[in-house]
Amino acid sequence: MIKNGIVIGLRPQEIRDMIPRDTWIVFDGWQRAHSPKQPGQEAMTAQEYRALVEKIDGNQRRAA
Repeated sequence: MIKNGIVIGLRPQEIRDMIPRDTWIVFDGWQRAHSPKQPGQEAMTAQEYRALVEKIDGNQRRAA
């Protein structure tokens, strides 16, 4: 569709208007899924880490 629009001389705005909006949602989702993640983006917060340690160790405190 895009190649045909270019061949017949349509402007980019006209081609964009011909493509259903759902297509752009899919393109955006694919782009987000395949973009490299920022370092530390999925790292636990300090509060999540403490909750995990408490869940595993219980209320026991280790002597340091």
